[in-house]
Amino acid sequence: MPELNGKVALVTGAAKGIGKAAAVRLAEEGVNVAINYNSSKQEAEDTVKLLKGCGIDSISGPAAVGNLDQVTKMVDDVTEQ
Repeated sequence: MPELNGKVALVTGAAKGIGKAAAVRLAEEGVNVAINYNSSKQEAEDTVKLLKGCGIDSISGPAAVGNLDQVTKMVDDVTEQ
């Protein structure tokens, strides 16, 4: 999907499981991926390393998606970077 190449996605819960699988799939399409996690910091960092190893820009950051202040900060951080 060339229309996704170079875009940025923020994937919540992307440190492991379905979220990680979604992040990897987006990366396969050339999407730069921001990895959100709540309590799985090491797994999130491992996912970032995996994506960077494939030539994808990736960052991680914590936020509980049920907390509006944390979500706002997460989106601001991703937008800045």
